[in-house]
Amino acid sequence: MGVTYTILTSWRFGAGPIVRSVLVTGVWNNLVKFGMPLIAMLLAIPLTGGLTPHRMIAAAAGVAALVVT
Repeated sequence: MGVTYTILTSWRFGAGPIVRSVLVTGVWNNLVKFGMPLIAMLLAIPLTGGLTPHRMIAAAAGVAALVVT
């Protein structure tokens, strides 16, 4: 964040756009960090033959949480 702030201030951006940039980047980074394992789980469950109702409920809850976020 410090490097991003330094670069953006050197390009004469104000505090508001810098804060928005850092927040949007942080949100997308976290969504990808949480979304990738979820996608992997959704793909791995049917491929491994471990498809059970409990696992599908857990996967659906994960998708719902990601969508709500």
